[in-house]
Order: sequence, then C-alpha cells, then structure tokens
Amino acid sequence: MSWFGALIDLMIGVSVLGRVEENAMNWIRFGPVTAESIVLCTTLYLSCLFEAVSERQLRRDVQRNWGAIQMLHQPLVQDGVRHQGKSELTGPFDVWSGEWWRIPVTSLHHDNVVHLLACLFALWYLGYRLELRWGSFRTLLFLASSLCLPVAAELAIGRAMTGTSGTICAILGALVVLRQSSPEVAKEFSEEAAITWVSLIGLGFVTTVAGVWTCPNAAHLAGFCYGAAIAALTSGPLGHVILVRVSVVLAHAWVVPLLLLVASPFWIGQYQWYLATQTTNAQVANRRLELAVQTDPSLTGAWLMWSRNAEQQGDPSVAWVRLIKGLTANPSDVSLIDGTRRLWRHLDSQQRRWAEIVLAENFGKAAPVWLKQIRAGASPISLDRDEDPTRSTLKTDVSQFSLDQKLELPSLPLMPDGSPMEVPLDPDRFNDAVEGTLF
Repeated sequence: MSWFGALIDLMIGVSVLGRVEENAMNWIRFGPVTAESIVLCTTLYLSCLFEAVSERQLRRDVQRNWGAIQMLHQPLVQDGVRHQGKSELTGPFDVWSGEWWRIPVTSLHHDNVVHLLACLFALWYLGYRLELRWGSFRTLLFLASSLCLPVAAELAIGRAMTGTSGTICAILGALVVLRQSSPEVAKEFSEEAAITWVSLIGLGFVTTVAGVWTCPNAAHLAGFCYGAAIAALTSGPLGHVILVRVSVVLAHAWVVPLLLLVASPFWIGQYQWYLATQTTNAQVANRRLELAVQTDPSLTGAWLMWSRNAEQQGDPSVAWVRLIKGLTANPSDVSLIDGTRRLWRHLDSQQRRWAEIVLAENFGKAAPVWLKQIRAGASPISLDRDEDPTRSTLKTDVSQFSLDQKLELPSLPLMPDGSPMEVPLDPDRFNDAVEGTLF
C-alpha cells in the first residue's frame, strides 16, 4: 500500500506541477511585459546583492552606484572638525547634481527582500490584469511613464524613493476606473479586491502620520491619480474621441521637461543651500543662501553659513544682521545663539552699540533679555590671528569693554613692564568655523 500511495502522490504532484507550468506559460504568453518587469526587478536586486557581498560593500552603496536615488547628508563642519553624523543639509544630491536619468531607474530598485516580494506580488496580481485588457504594447508605454511620474512627485517635495510602489498605484488607479466600464475587468478585479488595495494605500498615509513607517505617499497618490486619469481618458466614453486620445499621447511629451524640472527644484530651500556649497563664487553662494533662507527660514545651518560668508568678507555688521534675522525665525536654536555669542566677541565697542540697535529692531522689548543672554555666553577676549593659525596669540584688549566686562577679564601673566604676556593660542580651542556651518 505504501508503494501504491507513493505512486498516487507522485501522479498528483506531476499533475499539479503540470497545471502550474501551464498557468505560468499562459501568464507569460498573455502578460509578457508584466513578466519581464518582474524578472528585471529581481535580477537587479540579486545583482546588487551579489556585488555587495563579493566586494564587501553596503548594498545601499551598490544600489546607489546602479542608479538608485537616496537621501544623502552633507558632512557637518563644526569647530573645524568634520563630523560624519547626519547634518541639517539633506536631499537627493545625485539628482540635484544633474543625474536625472536616475528617476526611472530608482523605481526598479528595492530596499530589502520583503519590499521586493511585496512589490512583485502586487505587480503580478495587478499588472497581469491590466495587460490582459490593454495589451502588451500599450501596457509597456503606460509602465514606462508610471516609472517616472511617481518618483517625480517625491522629488518635487525634496524626497527620494526606491521601488515600484508608485507604478503599482498607477496600475491600481487604472483598474479601479476600468472596472466601471468593462465587465471583463470587473470580473477579474472584484469590488472587494479594489477596496482592499485602495485601503492599503490609505494605510500608508496612516503609518506615516503615526510615525510608525514612512511611505512615499506623494508617489502613491500621484501614481494612482495618473493611472485613473489615463484610464478615464482612453478607455471610457472619451476614449472613442480621436482628439482626446491624440492629446493624451502628446501630453506625455512633457515627461522629460518635468524630470528636468524636479531635478532642479528651485522652490526647495535645501536645494538652494546645496548649490551654495557646490560653488566657489562667493557672490553666487550668498545669493543661493539668501534664496534658501527665504524659501525655508528654518534652515539654521544656511543662516550660519550666510553670516559666516559676510564675516569672512570683512563685514561683521552684515554677518550680525543675518544671524539676528535667523534667530528671529528660530529663537530656540542653540547653534544660532552660539553664533551670535562668538560674533559678539569679535565686535568692537562701536559695532556692539550698533548690534544692540539691530537687536532692538528685531526683538523689541525682549532685546535686553537677548543681549544679556548673548553677553553671558560670550567671552570678552578678542583674537588676533597671524596668517599661520598655529602661531596665533591670545591678547587682552580692555579698551573696547565696559567696566562690568573689564571686571570679568581673566587674570593673565604680565610682562616686567606691566603689559599682558602673550600666551600661545591653542588651535583646538578656538576655531574660526561657526557652529553648524556646512561646507
């Protein structure tokens, strides 16, 4: 009986495998574009994984080399030390540098195995049904544009993404509209299935708001709306109007200019700040920094860099104004307060009187409180530097301080003639870099 049972099991297994093979062949035959998309995403992921293991690199770095768009961080220079931690200046720097071709490529990359499998399952389930209705050529054109537009939506708000989730949302939007006018699609894609898939998109918004998981919601929403619009214009009642179909095709000529536009998002403060760090022209850098803080006043690092540029150009008054403007927009930022304290230390008596007027103009009745806070943290020591910072000396200049400040001066060793003795300056203690300034 055991041999007979084993033979029955083998026959059943062969029969099941035969049906699976037949279904797979039918799926590839009627959905070649969907099948090739799945193969391409899988091959790209495994190739990056193999290179990362063989070259002993991070898979994230390999994927970036292969065209994935990632959020990068500008190294932070603080007190003359280059820190490797994350800084305030972040963004998809590769795209901002002109590599717009990454926009369609990044959709083929995936963060991990779970992300890959989830997207491939959705692509198989939804893409196959759309391809049955539209055919391979039309589906190919649709997928090509839906690889770009969702990513462009994320870049438009200064974010990066990887994965085909935006493309999947575009397919879903098309199917939701198609099932309203096509009984065949309604049969293959039931109302319950449509509600379930749309609910998953809504879940992404909920997890993002709750802080549980950040999803590319802009890409999902843009993809869904794009797919629904294309389906409504080409497959509904309007689809029979030749002028409408031609207009839809011609409208896709704007895809390339759109990609170039989101690769240079002048409306994003981080982008303007990034360009300021990439130029050696002081005038251009100052203009970029001005646009950055006008667009996004919360960029405290940009305020500090803008102020530091004026100080390096020999205009501490302008540097002070920029610091105070930044402090007005970000009154609780520690780096800006430290910047004003450091700059106050370098102002002479006349400049300090003018600095108090600037404080009063920006903070009104609260100006004395701010002045007290700035003076409390500012050392009344001025730094005289030679060209070689290692040969600089620390001197005391009491002529520019008020009486209460003179009483706070540290006791320094004196020369036989009564003049202050020069003490070697420790370059690690004093540095010209403004806290939080990025280069």
